[in-house]
Amino acid sequence: MPRSKARKLFFASAALFIMTLFALTGTVMASDGGIELKARGTESPAKLISVTEKWTEAGRMVEKEVDMIFFNPNSADLAGELCFPLPNGGIAAGLAIETEGGEMRDAVAMERKTRRTPENGLSEHPESAQSPKSLDNKIFKAGAFNLRTKTARRVRVAYVEAAETAPAGQDFIWAGRLKGKRYFYAEVPAVEIFSAASAVRRNPAQISVLWDASLSGETRNRRAELTLLSVYLGLIKNVRVRLQVARDSAEPVREFDVSDGDWHELREALSEIRYDGPRRLEAFDTGDGSDVYLLFSNGIDGHLSHVDRKLLPSKNAPIFAIASSNSAEHEDLRRVAARTGGALLDISPRGGTVRDALSSLIVDRPILVRIESSGAYDFTCFPPKVGDATVAVAGVMSDETASVTLVFAKLGETGDKRFRDISFEVDAQAKPSRIAPLAWAYMRLAKLEAERDFYRGAILRIGMEFGLAASWTSLIIHDEK
Repeated sequence: MPRSKARKLFFASAALFIMTLFALTGTVMASDGGIELKARGTESPAKLISVTEKWTEAGRMVEKEVDMIFFNPNSADLAGELCFPLPNGGIAAGLAIETEGGEMRDAVAMERKTRRTPENGLSEHPESAQSPKSLDNKIFKAGAFNLRTKTARRVRVAYVEAAETAPAGQDFIWAGRLKGKRYFYAEVPAVEIFSAASAVRRNPAQISVLWDASLSGETRNRRAELTLLSVYLGLIKNVRVRLQVARDSAEPVREFDVSDGDWHELREALSEIRYDGPRRLEAFDTGDGSDVYLLFSNGIDGHLSHVDRKLLPSKNAPIFAIASSNSAEHEDLRRVAARTGGALLDISPRGGTVRDALSSLIVDRPILVRIESSGAYDFTCFPPKVGDATVAVAGVMSDETASVTLVFAKLGETGDKRFRDISFEVDAQAKPSRIAPLAWAYMRLAKLEAERDFYRGAILRIGMEFGLAASWTSLIIHDEK
């Protein structure tokens, strides 16, 4: 069952949690909480005197509401911009501000004419509207936040996020309605299916190393990349390696025979690469019949769907995308790899270790190839990662009850040859939660936002229907007047 929790914090001392305004500078020193309030011409800092947090959980999905009360001790009104930090991956799902009559007025989702980016993140709306922004889903901004002299005002921000892992054990299934449609969200245990399938992958006879030599390669941690290659090839011992080096176009392919783990010729070739020019991953050839593809790159240029098609191997071989830089486009690389049955190997300073990456390379795990159902449609899911105990999936229900089957196949097998299924039943009346529709929207946006310009229409529809501040929507509260 979903759980609701509440916590209230009062600050007797302004030193505990103050959003400090410096007169005429337009700059605020952030507290440990990272909140900012930008304003001009103030005598004293505005004070955050109360915070109330309330959240509801459904497995790994969390919806949180944060109520804040600010007090203006100055002899004049102040107007500023409230900046609220969101957790990594969080999406703003609501804004409400107290009116002069003491009621809370909720925002509505409206279309943005220009896509939200770090460069255009400041409000473009007049001061008669409250316009929150989401910069890379990290900072939520409410423009024209007015606070009259010697008064307090309440503001509420809501957001939805997904935890990295979910509780293991029994099935977790929630259902909910929004605007006449029924949604479900489920976290289905998959420990047994992964344990039964996990085995050491058969050594490949041929590997293709797809090496991005564009200028962005200068920021990659090539020492970590070479360490991963060294350990991996040492485990395989004997294999043919096809080295493909590409920028906006590909260089001639070079082949190396690794014998008893000796790969010094390949290592020398990699050390001589010079990094310059633009990046175009479509230049790589994945039709050479290799058993495994290792993509070393910082990310994707161009439409992701176009890159997906170009990088789809001619045989059912996985692509493993290696990200060694914090600035890499992790989600784009994860999607390209997951489509082939591979995975993102994050060995960046903020990511995992080389040992974690090796476990993905040498352990054969099943992949979710499709979802079958009677009574539900329009599914979306979180791709299972190494170590996951559950599979998270959401969908739209066409009937009051639905039967859903997750079809898994082992890596290297075709999608039509099943490995094992996981089936479960959904009842629209069981475990009601408003998180169910929000989870569906959150998971769908996570995929669409990877190519936000191409999927503008779909992102706009979801943002407005569910009241979310996505890349093409803002939440607006019109002035009381």
